[in-house]
Amino acid sequence: MLGQVLLPTGHLAVCGCTAVRGGDEGSDWLDFYVPTGALDKAGIVYSDGRPHFRSSVIDDWLAGIAMETFKEAPFTLGVVGWMVSGLADSAMLADGLPKERGMGYLLPRGGVLRYGAANT
Repeated sequence: MLGQVLLPTGHLAVCGCTAVRGGDEGSDWLDFYVPTGALDKAGIVYSDGRPHFRSSVIDDWLAGIAMETFKEAPFTLGVVGWMVSGLADSAMLADGLPKERGMGYLLPRGGVLRYGAANT
C-alpha cells in the first residue's frame, strides 16, 4: 500500500506499508517505510558515512508511531532502522535490549513498550 505521511519536519512525503505473513511457524511483520528520495526532498540528513543510513529524527518518529500502534494492536517486537525487516525476533531479546544496538528496538515488558534507540 502506498500513501503519504507528514514527516516530523512538517514535510509531506510518500510512504509505503507492506504486510508480511509468517504462516503457522513464523511471525507476521508490518513494514512501514519512507523512501530515501522522499527524505532527500524533505531535507532530512540520513547518511553520515556509516554502512547503514540512519536518522535519529526519523527513527524516534517511527518509534513514536509504533508506540501509538501498540496501544491499539499490541505486538511482541518492533524494529526501527534502515532495511531491518526480519533481522530480529522477540526470542532473540528474551534477556532484554542489547547494550549495543545497530537498530532501534521496541520491546514490551509487563505491558509497557520500551524503546531502545540505535546507538552504534
